[in-house]
Amino acid sequence: MKEGAVKIKEFQDQLAKEQKAKANQKKSPTTSEDYSKKYLISKGTGTKFENWTYGEAEVVLVGMTRYPNSPGYTKKIGVVESNGRFTFDLPEKASTHKTTVADARWVNCMTGTTTNQKWTNPSAGYLRPDIRIMKNGEELGNVWLSSSNDIIDGWTTANDYYGIPGHRMQLVYVSAPSNTEAVCTIERGRSSGKDFDLYKKINVQFKKGWNLVKTTFEGERIPINWGGGSGIQSYYKDEKITAVQDLSSDTKWLFYPNWKALQSGN
Repeated sequence: MKEGAVKIKEFQDQLAKEQKAKANQKKSPTTSEDYSKKYLISKGTGTKFENWTYGEAEVVLVGMTRYPNSPGYTKKIGVVESNGRFTFDLPEKASTHKTTVADARWVNCMTGTTTNQKWTNPSAGYLRPDIRIMKNGEELGNVWLSSSNDIIDGWTTANDYYGIPGHRMQLVYVSAPSNTEAVCTIERGRSSGKDFDLYKKINVQFKKGWNLVKTTFEGERIPINWGGGSGIQSYYKDEKITAVQDLSSDTKWLFYPNWKALQSGN
């Protein structure tokens, strides 16, 4: 089997696994009340989760050290009040554990090809922690930044740009300024040959300290019928990656409670 066909098969297998996992999640014995609390969303960029029912809690960064069992892996940065309003302060400095911007998966052409992508400072350290909410030493759930919960619900690592328009943001720490610009070409098709190209367009100017990596899906879409009764799926031609320091006006804070939190409601 040709290398291209192997990659396509791996892509399709991964997508099938993720779709099956999501289907199984939908079959979980949640009540309509549970589902209504699946995620909580802020009004605009305001730092308050509407309909918060979990009482006082902590805002933490997870992944601040290389290993989960290392001291400092989780760092408290703020609090959530009983009404859902939250405040936090990011640490002035953070350790990047020898990971560099040139190694970072989401801002490099890790899949597909590009023409000699370069960084102005490739050795600049890079840290990508998660934002989570904890209470009494237990995790309540994850916090995401996005223009819509549908983007988070529909995002998988395998489906490329298949979904709704909008953006998501990820908090990152960079130890020194560094810039890059590149276009990654990702070939998509069946084993009979290439059907279409998708493009990951990267234009990042990192400042020293905390940045937001913004992934935007918009513009031209490509309709594809994969056959097998799947119907037509529409892919965005371009995925745009930039770095910003402020939230966009249409960015929202999304809290996704874990299963245990859903069960308790507090």
